[in-house]
Amino acid sequence: MAAKSKSGTLKSKGKSAGAKTKKALKTATASSATKLEARLEELSREIDQVQAQAKKAIAKTQQKYEKILKNLRKKRVAAKRELEQLVNKGDTALHDLKGGVSGVARRFDRAVRRAFRRLR
Repeated sequence: MAAKSKSGTLKSKGKSAGAKTKKALKTATASSATKLEARLEELSREIDQVQAQAKKAIAKTQQKYEKILKNLRKKRVAAKRELEQLVNKGDTALHDLKGGVSGVARRFDRAVRRAFRRLR
């Protein structure tokens, strides 16, 4: 109950309504902050999980690319060897040389295009 002071204004006993409201607001804010911190920690864990999955996917993709590149390098060496053999046949086999070079180039080109299709 409120009592009158000497000046005639009302005085409340105990804490004022404003102080109670401030305390309730601080409590609610602290509770919200705690919940937000917990959610942020949860999101951090989820981000870490996604990052780990991404690293695994990158490693798998890199292995796939390395395998394809290794195969292409082998085909390039084979094509180069065939080309050298055709060039070393000499002038008498000029017709064979032209056809052979075209064949080597076509086979290597096809291998490269297939590899690129697999990488998409």
